[in-house]
Amino acid sequence: MNDLVEGRILAVDDEEAWRDIFARNLAAAGVAHEIVDDADLAMDRLVSDEFTGVITDGLEGRWIDVYSAADIAQTATVVISGSSHTIDEAKRLGVEAYNKIEFNLQMFRGIIRSLVLPS
Repeated sequence: MNDLVEGRILAVDDEEAWRDIFARNLAAAGVAHEIVDDADLAMDRLVSDEFTGVITDGLEGRWIDVYSAADIAQTATVVISGSSHTIDEAKRLGVEAYNKIEFNLQMFRGIIRSLVLPS
């Protein structure tokens, strides 16, 4: 990826370490992004701005609220969570979902491509 990547990603995670991982890797990929730490702020941002994709963790079960807001805004959503329940629930709804324990940089780069590059 390079600085000419079009698209803008909203990343939502209540854990500072994961927000930092998202911010560093999105910046390195040349992707415009915004990082927030809770579901309410994410939903506000989805209403007031345009994003090509959302990356969220389970947010103590609030991921579904973020997903619903993203769906209304016609924005693709990816869930990255340490909760197998959240991952299973997301997959049942047809949402792309990954386990944080198995997550790696190659997977993240693929997610970025899927959220910002035209299909």
